[in-house]
Formats: sequence, structure tokens, C-alpha cells
Amino acid sequence: MSKRNNDLSHDELQLVDREIDRNIPQTFGECLQSFLGDCNILNLRGHTIKFYQTELSIFYKQLREQKIDTTHQAKSL
Repeated sequence: MSKRNNDLSHDELQLVDREIDRNIPQTFGECLQSFLGDCNILNLRGHTIKFYQTELSIFYKQLREQKIDTTHQAKSL
């Protein structure tokens, strides 16, 4: 069995680049949904994705209960 190649082709990179708009501010909730979408793209097991969703949703709820601002924009690198 050969090692998996994680390199994206030129066409795949162009598709990803078109879908990403680095100027769109993302809230914690939007980032959570994006992360879970990435988990699906990476073909993680359903139980793993459900675990991440449950744990991060609880964390998100705790942030809101403590009135911690979850809409702050992260600075781009």
C-alpha cells in the first residue's frame, strides 16, 4: 500500500481559492460550521465529527453564558 498523497492539483487549488474570501469576518459559530464541514471533506468518521460538534457546541454555549464575545474577528496571518 502506498502512502497517501495530500497534495492538491492545480485545479483543486483554484477551486479552493475561489471559495475562500479572506475578508469575510467569521464568528465562532461560523468557524465551527466551517470546521465541521472540513471534517466531512477529510472523510472523518461520523462518530468523530459528532464528538467534535458536541464538545465545541458545549464550549460555544459556555462562552455565550459567560458573555464572552464570540464575534471578534481573528487577525489574518
